Amino acid sequence: MSEERPACARVAAVWDRVVKDFFRGHDLLPEPLDRWFESYDGTGLGRVRKDAMPEPYGGSLLRGEPRAVFLSLNPGRPYLEFQGRDGAFAKEILGSSFDEFAAKPFVLREDWRREIGRNPYYEARVAFMRRWYDDEDLPVSAVRTFDLYPWHSERVTAAFKPDPAIIQDFIWEPIQELGGPPVFAFGKAWLDLLPKLGLEVVDRLGKGGRDYGSRVPSRSVLLLRGPTGGLVVAEKHSGSAGPPAADEVERLKEEVAAHPPSPSAA
Repeated sequence: MSEERPACARVAAVWDRVVKDFFRGHDLLPEPLDRWFESYDGTGLGRVRKDAMPEPYGGSLLRGEPRAVFLSLNPGRPYLEFQGRDGAFAKEILGSSFDEFAAKPFVLREDWRREIGRNPYYEARVAFMRRWYDDEDLPVSAVRTFDLYPWHSERVTAAFKPDPAIIQDFIWEPIQELGGPPVFAFGKAWLDLLPKLGLEVVDRLGKGGRDYGSRVPSRSVLLLRGPTGGLVVAEKHSGSAGPPAADEVERLKEEVAAHPPSPSAA
């Protein structure tokens, strides 16, 4: 599989080493992750939590073909009883690999739900994928996630300003090897960044663009086409960086259908 997915294998290997180094007590990050880490400067509750493991992606990069890829902002609040250096995940990851750990969403595990509770943020993405395909039986293993900034903070109090070249290498190139699933990006930072990765904006919907019938006045949507022809749906609205509710999904599906994927640039 590494021969078929060289970028995925490269990224998985880097993060496996970095996450294991975290649990072994090492703080130094290799280039260019050190610059990525410095690209956000939150304060107060928005400060970066160096005492929690980074979480760059969810779902295996090395196995399986996802049905949807979700791009989020950052992992949010940490729970050190699981994600700290002495937390429950340490022994598990050190004894296997980060990619094996990421293959099964930990927020659905019994021990996590018992101690922390349900995770509406993740569950909303699974529900969105199932609505998109009109298939309630799609498994959670069909989801892949990437964070624009892989380190925890309880809130976001500053802009994320990563070097686009880093996002190209660690997020966009692996996505291109995952079999061409639709990509959904939530949050203003993604709308600003995606065109810098060479994606072409093919339509603008909602606020600042063409009216498509959304009932949310603040919702803005970009439809972008990548170099291999697939579409990316990037969305933002006031108050959150989460996916649209059920009544918006059909409207977005109609707009995406009006821009069918072009033949692969390859």
